[in-house]
Amino acid sequence: MARISEQTIQQIIDTSDIVEVISSRIELKKRGINFWALCPFHSEKTPSFSVSPTKQIYTCFGGCGAKGGAINFLMEYDKLNFYDAITKLAQMYSIEIEIDEQAKQKQNVKSQLLEIYSIASIYYHTQLADIKSEEYLNYLKSRNINDEMISIFNIGCSNKNTSPKLLDVLREKKFSAEAMKKAGLFINTKNGYVETFNSRVIFPIKNPNGEVIAFAGRVLEKNPKLRKFINSYDSPIYYKSKNFYGLDITKDYIQKEKSVFLVEGQWDVVRLYQNNIKNVVGIGGTSLTDLQASLIKLYTSN
Repeated sequence: MARISEQTIQQIIDTSDIVEVISSRIELKKRGINFWALCPFHSEKTPSFSVSPTKQIYTCFGGCGAKGGAINFLMEYDKLNFYDAITKLAQMYSIEIEIDEQAKQKQNVKSQLLEIYSIASIYYHTQLADIKSEEYLNYLKSRNINDEMISIFNIGCSNKNTSPKLLDVLREKKFSAEAMKKAGLFINTKNGYVETFNSRVIFPIKNPNGEVIAFAGRVLEKNPKLRKFINSYDSPIYYKSKNFYGLDITKDYIQKEKSVFLVEGQWDVVRLYQNNIKNVVGIGGTSLTDLQASLIKLYTSN
């Protein structure tokens, strides 16, 4: 989604008439200098929803306390995001939308990163079915992870003995050098590029919308020279301190149960889910952050 320039947003705000915008959705009646209506955001019998043409804001003096401008109203009433609300107002007032080119370039990198991670996730999951990856599948079985969980959580592996190589698969798509670098899936060594998550079981990390934004990898060997777990570094689409593992899969269960179990990592989430405790998320091996707390509060406060 391209970013609209600040100049265009300001022009839309200056041009929009909040009375005209709101009256196109609900009936307004003038009383004094303001307009009034039954609040569209909660049930009431006496009009408490005030629209001020001088201040260009609406305010509910009833039970919900809704307040904002024309953009806020469209976002709330039409269930739109900010971009779509701005676009609708631009169309309403015949304003040409200008795109912030610098933001557009950043957005292009983000779009490429999402595609790179999507392809990599499918690649890793497919590798697990290769006969040469039997040791990875056996390892998952030894941890009592069944086939259904492998499928639901898209668990995979990175096996250096299989082909084609991930780098070759991604090169065919001709992603930009910047996007490939920021994806963090490869390390440049004196012997060429090697996969960051080589020889590991792979857990895709997704945002609440189900888009793959990072990976966690668990090594098989008990090798003191190798870290047991490694995770993707922060990137334009992933910040470890504001994401959970498994939320894309478990969010409906969290809302249904009105509570959530916060656990450490990927194994904990998968095993609990497999044992029918599905209102669960993984913090990611660190302490709970304020950003994570704010995110989980969208689904439950318990």
